[in-house]
Amino acid sequence: MSYKARLIKTAIKWTPKALILWAGNIVLKGIASLGDFQFDLETRKVYVKTTLYGEVEPIEIWVEDFALISQDGGAYAFIIPVARSNKPWLTNLLAHIV
Repeated sequence: MSYKARLIKTAIKWTPKALILWAGNIVLKGIASLGDFQFDLETRKVYVKTTLYGEVEPIEIWVEDFALISQDGGAYAFIIPVARSNKPWLTNLLAHIV
C-alpha cells in the first residue's frame, strides 16, 4: 500500500464521528437530518441513518463490499456490489444501481 493510501486511510479512521454528522447536517440542511454514520474501511461497510425533512421515520442504508478502482487517465470507479435499505422502495431502487 502506498504512503498516500495509508495516509488517507488513517485520516478516515481518525475523523471523529461527531464531525462527520455535523458537516453532513450542514450540507443536508432543509433536505434531511443525518442521525448516524458508520464507515469501516477494513470490512468495506457503510451504514447511514437519515431522516428526510418533514418525515418521522428514518431511512437506514447499508452498503457492503464497496471498492474504489483506479482507471486509465486518472479516473476512478466506485464499485458497490451490495446495497440495501429498511425501505422496500429504496432497496428496489438500489438494486437497479448496484
